[in-house]
Amino acid sequence: MKKLENILSTGIIILLLVLIGCNCYLLLVRSFTANKNPTIFGNLLAVVYSGSMSGTFEVNDIVVIRSQNSYGTGDIICFKEGDSLVTHRIVEETQEGYITKGDANNTVDIGAVALESIVGAVVFVIPKAGNVQQFIMSLPGLLVLMAAVIIIFFLPEWREKRSRKGGQK
Repeated sequence: MKKLENILSTGIIILLLVLIGCNCYLLLVRSFTANKNPTIFGNLLAVVYSGSMSGTFEVNDIVVIRSQNSYGTGDIICFKEGDSLVTHRIVEETQEGYITKGDANNTVDIGAVALESIVGAVVFVIPKAGNVQQFIMSLPGLLVLMAAVIIIFFLPEWREKRSRKGGQK
């Protein structure tokens, strides 16, 4: 039982350290560079803020986006529109670019999306993880993650000391 507890706590500590490392990386890149959409291992995580793709993914889901060599009709792409990112499905390819539409929208988007504007295609959806991701990306969230690592790291030692004190009475 003790061995299983050590393995689980080590795994959790490693996972939390990876989350803290990724979080720090993203915060630093966003704070000190012009890149407001940094990737981790080539993947961009984006929180869904509108219902335009409802039925495929919902508000507060996280979409994992990765750059592709090519895009075609039916692909769900993420593209830059001004300072924002939009994630819609390609419904048509034209000489000017790609015509896109949100699955829940009645009409296609205005204008074609140029290849240069495409950030990538959606490769995975994590339902309702947006609230957690937004919290982790905040300073209080980072502090909670660090506290969790410390607690998990020292909890077995604390339990052991406490059980020794209890046995000495």
